[in-house]
Amino acid sequence: MAHPPDKPLIDFAIITAVRTERDAVLRAFRINDRFHRKRVGSRQYWRARMDLGDGASYEIVVAQALDMAGINAALVTMETVQDWSPGAVLLVGFAAAAHDGSESDHERLGDLIIGTHVYYYERGKETASGVVPEPYMHSASADLFRIASTLPEWTSRILVQRPDRKRERPKVITGVIASGERVIADEAVREQIRNGHRKIRAIEMEGYGFSQAAWASVTREHLVLKAICDRADRDKADEWQPYAAAVAASFAKFFLLNKPLPPRNPLIPTTEPLPQRAEDGESPGETTPDNWENYLPKINYKAAFGIVNEVFAKIQTGGGALFLLQDTYLRGGEWCVAYIKDLLSKDSARFRPPFKIGFPRHQVVSKSELMNRFGAYLDIEPPKDTQTYPDLIVERLRTSLQPGSALLIELSLANDLSEQPNFLSWLVSDLWRPMVRMIKDATDHVSSARIVFVINAEGKLNKLSLDPTLLGRRDEFDEERILRLPLTRWTRDEIRNWLIRFLPESMSNEDYSRMASSIYSSSDEGLPLAVYTSLLEHFAQTFSPTLQPQENFA
Repeated sequence: MAHPPDKPLIDFAIITAVRTERDAVLRAFRINDRFHRKRVGSRQYWRARMDLGDGASYEIVVAQALDMAGINAALVTMETVQDWSPGAVLLVGFAAAAHDGSESDHERLGDLIIGTHVYYYERGKETASGVVPEPYMHSASADLFRIASTLPEWTSRILVQRPDRKRERPKVITGVIASGERVIADEAVREQIRNGHRKIRAIEMEGYGFSQAAWASVTREHLVLKAICDRADRDKADEWQPYAAAVAASFAKFFLLNKPLPPRNPLIPTTEPLPQRAEDGESPGETTPDNWENYLPKINYKAAFGIVNEVFAKIQTGGGALFLLQDTYLRGGEWCVAYIKDLLSKDSARFRPPFKIGFPRHQVVSKSELMNRFGAYLDIEPPKDTQTYPDLIVERLRTSLQPGSALLIELSLANDLSEQPNFLSWLVSDLWRPMVRMIKDATDHVSSARIVFVINAEGKLNKLSLDPTLLGRRDEFDEERILRLPLTRWTRDEIRNWLIRFLPESMSNEDYSRMASSIYSSSDEGLPLAVYTSLLEHFAQTFSPTLQPQENFA
């Protein structure tokens, strides 16, 4: 059954083999297991929309095979393609390592493997003298592999803790993935398989069936992403499977957020007006759940976007701006950064590729590391005297300026800077102020050149790190100071209004108010992500078990 033409087109289908992999994908993509279920025939899917932050979105379908093995992967892939006609398919999950880990370049537990090819090692011919191998290889789709293997630094959160409790990020490795029909738990067999091709980095069971089904269908764009969960030896166990599945799911989401393929559906607004509040006694309108999730609370960016627009108008002829966003993980701050990027790129004659620097939670935020990454981006050899590094960075930026050029720098912080309370003071005084003064001085001969620096803090920064003298004001814009962009919470009234509009009319006004207060309190006073989750749960309690989730998901 082909996907109906009047419905949104599916951009990506994500195939998983087992429940652990599926759960990891649902969690990484924030897909609700209960509400995003969609049955087509006898096959169960999970369907959702993935916002890309600039008005674009991907329509996503997740499917799980009956079990491991190539034939099951082939069947679920073929059925998914037949039912949904996706633009591309991804196989996401875990695999065994092809090496024993004794060398530094061997894949480690938790490392992410991007499959250049899938190597099917089971094929062969039985002869009187033994088996003559006839391995077969499927290559990944060129466009998907090229983009996946050249992504910026991957710092996305992995939602499962490493079993060994080490504070290490997985490496991203490109290589051949060996695929067969057997669970391998013997070093000798592992070595025999790996010797079939010198670039094998992982061994698993679904890649060949998945790739063959994708290749034979109208959807030929496909890619395999697997994280290492064991070493295919006698110590093989399941301990690392949840973490490896979470690694693969996290990378898959990061990959899609970088828009490897053009979205197949029309753009939707990045901000939506709040639904009108229904006054007491006023009819809330239609309460059927055909479009309920489109009206779940979105972050209201009106205040932040207003400040950005005002600042951009002031630096139109050249200059710089230093913005600070806090609590971005729970308040959707990445979409505000995407708006800044989109506005800057559309309004600039020469928009350089954005420069993103990320410090995950396990990594200490340091001046030297920040400057080294700037140096790598600008092709600067690290100086012996590190005191001169900021001057070299500013000078390299100056020599690269052209009329109408624009650069967006994003510094992502997972830590609150409590251990580095002077970092922002140093950043402003030693790096940002020389940058923006250089831009001002250059406007005489390089017109309309701009630099925008965004500090994207996942949580709230420690108060000691935010010296009040560093902060500027909206009504007295100072390019040399930090300007905070507010990300608002939802109020009790806004939550109550949603409940009135979409829950049964038989509820009393007191019931609506009581439920709204409960959700408001449990969501840390209106944090959008927490409100969203709470409303999903309340909607489940109201309509379960008769509700069949609809296809139009936000």
